[in-house]
Amino acid sequence: MALAATIQRVEPAAVDLTGRTDLGQLAALARRAAVAVGNDTGPTHLAALAGCPTVALFSAASDPAKTGPRGGAVRELHAASLADLTVERVLAAVAAIRTPGD
Repeated sequence: MALAATIQRVEPAAVDLTGRTDLGQLAALARRAAVAVGNDTGPTHLAALAGCPTVALFSAASDPAKTGPRGGAVRELHAASLADLTVERVLAAVAAIRTPGD
């Protein structure tokens, strides 16, 4: 929840729904979202399956060939550690996934 508070300080319009949604609600939110960004977790996979353009972040701890999200528009970013993925690199992936025909 500390991460959600940090995000809200940077982006006051962000809504913190941490711990306040079930899987069905999360899928419904993902269907209407412009894009989802997350690491190799259930909510990231669910967003992709719901049809939300998804940027999935992978560290050396997981193999996207075995565990990568499936669905419509999915971009995977890889780094030895998630801390090695810069904001600029993630934002570039978000911009690319939202650009039709890219």
